[in-house]
Amino acid sequence: MYWHNKRQLIKVLFFIVGVFINSLGIVLITKSNMGTSQISSISYVVSLKFQQIDFGMATFLLNVVFLIVQMAILRKKIDIKIILQLPASFILGYFISVNMNILDVINLTTFLSKVICLLIGCVILALGISVEIAPDIVKIPGEGIVFTISKEMDIRFGKVKVIFDLILVITALLISIVSFNGVKGIGIGTGVSALVVGKMVNVFDMCLRGFYCKYLK
Repeated sequence: MYWHNKRQLIKVLFFIVGVFINSLGIVLITKSNMGTSQISSISYVVSLKFQQIDFGMATFLLNVVFLIVQMAILRKKIDIKIILQLPASFILGYFISVNMNILDVINLTTFLSKVICLLIGCVILALGISVEIAPDIVKIPGEGIVFTISKEMDIRFGKVKVIFDLILVITALLISIVSFNGVKGIGIGTGVSALVVGKMVNVFDMCLRGFYCKYLK
């Protein structure tokens, strides 16, 4: 019993650390001023439009919407892992707000510095996702909704993920155009993160597989 409880505690700590690293990566990509990550595109544009709602709060609110959609799809098949997505969403939103405040001093002016910040952000985001999903205790709603749609509609996860991300970016673009009469918050960095983060997650998973098996399985 003691070892079981200790293992569960380790899993929870891994998840929280993973979410923190995840949020740091999102913030660094955003701070590159080359566009935020695709999963954060809507919440970032909304935070730019409504300045009384910061990036972290907008992320939390959007994840609540994702959670509600999941619950509507699952109906009677809702389990504790779905319910736990709510506090997980709050933790992610809180960490994003904290990291946005901590890194508020970053003001990049050169193209090279922006590219470096973007790439570092992508690497950190990939590491965060790898650490976050390794314990397999709960999913962030942005990932959970893709998993739910894939499972319930029997569509390949990768295909659902691509379509879902595309819908998010298009929606963010529309909000931006309507709000600012132009594109704001979306850029080349959004495309770069979409292309490289998933591949980097696979690399981290392979590199850390032994470590995960030892402490989380």
